[in-house]
Amino acid sequence: MTQFPNNYDLEERTAKFGEEIIEFCKSLKQDAITKPIISQRLRMMAKCVPEMKEEIRSLWRECQELTLIFQKITSSLKKNN
Repeated sequence: MTQFPNNYDLEERTAKFGEEIIEFCKSLKQDAITKPIISQRLRMMAKCVPEMKEEIRSLWRECQELTLIFQKITSSLKKNN
């Protein structure tokens, strides 16, 4: 398997991102309307949209960066095989 330079701890970064998404969702008011939406948001972490409230913008940026990292890894693995 191809080794990539470890300039960052991808596992830790991904775990932290997931924890921040969960904390954000916990901070939202939960009622009959918002509960299914919050549940859906948790299932769709990687599909955050930039038009969301300002609080989620940093999470969206992190999501985008992680997506690009995983795409690069996948692309590199395909080239090497």
